[in-house]
Amino acid sequence: MPLEADVKQHMSQRGYEFVKKIAEGGTSTIYLTSFRPPQRCVKRRKRGEEDDNLESDKVLWMACKVIDMSRNTKVFVDKFLFREIDILSKVHHPHIIHVFGIHRFRSALFVFTRLAECGDLLEFVQRNGPVSEGTARLWSRQIALALHYLNCLDIVHRDVRCENIFISAKKNAKLGDFGFSRYLLEDRDGVQRLSETYCGTISYSAPEVLAGQPYDPRLSDIWSLGVTIFAMLHGKMPFPEPRNVKEFFEFQVHKGWRMHLDEGLSTELGEVLSHLLEVDVGKRWTLDEFLNSPWMAREPGLLQLTPDEKGALSVALDSRKRRDETAPRREAVAEEEESDDTESRGWVPEGSRTSAGRSLSEGDVRA
Repeated sequence: MPLEADVKQHMSQRGYEFVKKIAEGGTSTIYLTSFRPPQRCVKRRKRGEEDDNLESDKVLWMACKVIDMSRNTKVFVDKFLFREIDILSKVHHPHIIHVFGIHRFRSALFVFTRLAECGDLLEFVQRNGPVSEGTARLWSRQIALALHYLNCLDIVHRDVRCENIFISAKKNAKLGDFGFSRYLLEDRDGVQRLSETYCGTISYSAPEVLAGQPYDPRLSDIWSLGVTIFAMLHGKMPFPEPRNVKEFFEFQVHKGWRMHLDEGLSTELGEVLSHLLEVDVGKRWTLDEFLNSPWMAREPGLLQLTPDEKGALSVALDSRKRRDETAPRREAVAEEEESDDTESRGWVPEGSRTSAGRSLSEGDVRA
């Protein structure tokens, strides 16, 4: 969406300048944005007045996701957008893209996040070629820890893919774009309620999602992680380009396939991918199994949490414990939580970032 002059002026008065458009999708536009403390705050500081909310007069570069709520459907705003904002306000993890703040002006919502200096993972691979196995091990561990942290908060992402993983200047991976995220729900007997809405991106979707059957979103995120690992290592997808959902599902489930790994990649990696891309959800690995796999153990240091990782997990577990002790279970009391205007279990738009012209090619697949 182009920003109108009065919107730019309103944000400029608060120190924000929109430099250029980075990406655009069906529901939002992302801008490279600079932030400099408003002049009135600088003057207050020069007079010796305290301002605890301002640490520096230096320019801070960030990304800003702008959503015009008046141009989006009521279902998107009420169901997806407000839920995304609620979740973003609750998460803080070293491997999740940091949110500086959220601002609303008229019908526009501005979400200011850390700038991923090296772009998203898809851009990184297209620009630099496939990553090394060591880099894939590090980045997949970081994303798996982010997913594990979310699960501890009873949150699932539901759109894990290369376009939603961002690479920092220090070459660390961070999970972003929570447009399809949701809370795990329980029925009145304390049993987890499965997801029914089809969402995400077809090339990364697990068979149970494509089948249109109720699914555990934690396990479908693990399948998507497996696809992402293959893609970053090969610069292409493990499956042929899907022509439609039904054909892609039948290929995954009925035709039988095995991936051809590039020469030089380890046998432990092949084992990991076969367990993450397991059609039978009862046999698919959990995040714990992946994080403690022989492939991960090839770098023993990755089996230990860093202080920041340990601190974030501790906060999540404490929050979960307090909620369980003081509040009733999060119950699925309304069917509309998992329904929308689209055809039942049908296609949902991919989200805030367009993938046109940015997709990876199909992989080597052998029947």
